[in-house]
Formats: sequence, C-alpha cells, structure tokens
Amino acid sequence: IQPGASTFRVDYVFTFREGGRVWTFHDPAEEGVFSEAQWREAGRQAGLALTLLDWDHSELEPGSYKGLLFRPFGD
Repeated sequence: IQPGASTFRVDYVFTFREGGRVWTFHDPAEEGVFSEAQWREAGRQAGLALTLLDWDHSELEPGSYKGLLFRPFGD
C-alpha cells in the first residue's frame, strides 16, 4: 500500500486441472484496508448493519482478529 492510500491492486491466478485439461483463470481485484468506522459507514450506505465477530484460529492470538458480518437493517 502506498503511503496515505487505503486500497491496492492484487492479481489472483488460479490453475485448474480436470481430466487431461489444464487451464488458468486471472482475477484482478482492488482490495483495501479500512477502519471499523469506514466499514460501518459503507454498510450503512448500502442499507446494511455491521456485526463484528470474534475470529479465533489456532495460529492467531486470541481476540486479535474480527470477522465482519453485514445484514440488512432490522434482521
């Protein structure tokens, strides 16, 4: 990420093999790092409420990561 930026470009390339056929798929994307407030506002603008979920994994420090769940307001 460039200084002052919150988004960056990534290129995912997948290789598949099925039977004797091999093919690739290129999936370019723009990803970002955003604050909780930015996620909440983006969800609000889309009519969605944000719930943060504990993201526990054996290789992560407990309580150090959160998952984001968006639902329509009122659900």
